[in-house]
Amino acid sequence: MRRLIITFKSMIIDIIRPVLLFLVMFLPLIFILVITELSVKFVFVFDLSPDIDLIYPSLFLFAVGTFIHYFFGRYGSAYKLPFVLIIRDDAIQQLLDKHHEKALPDIQMALIAGSAIYIVVITNLLTELINSHSVVSKTVVGIVITLLLIYVLPNKKYENVISLIKKIWR
Repeated sequence: MRRLIITFKSMIIDIIRPVLLFLVMFLPLIFILVITELSVKFVFVFDLSPDIDLIYPSLFLFAVGTFIHYFFGRYGSAYKLPFVLIIRDDAIQQLLDKHHEKALPDIQMALIAGSAIYIVVITNLLTELINSHSVVSKTVVGIVITLLLIYVLPNKKYENVISLIKKIWR
């Protein structure tokens, strides 16, 4: 009976780890997508005075920009890490292989799923940009898309992502 409990606990932990890595990548993107879409709807639905029309998006952009700066500035390279692994950047592959040889397929699947969500979020925001009716909404969505691209594509802080993976797989 004790052996069964230990095996069951090990299986649960093996399932939770990739899910946790995926959630770390998924939740910030969904938060940004939902908040941006609500911001666009708010500006469109409530046709307020020009001062408030500019104050609300400015505060929103400050809050989202700060969140993007801190989270994506640190972990933005996670969203492009699967593509770097496909191209075979040997240094990153060796870091992952050395520490988590058995869990590598799980790590790669979680990273691929997070990257796919990143692409879906960018696509949704581009659709929102095209369908926005006001200049303020188009500006807000355009800035959010630009920030997401700037903080992910040139980001090479793979060590932060590797340390995050190490924390999850302890």
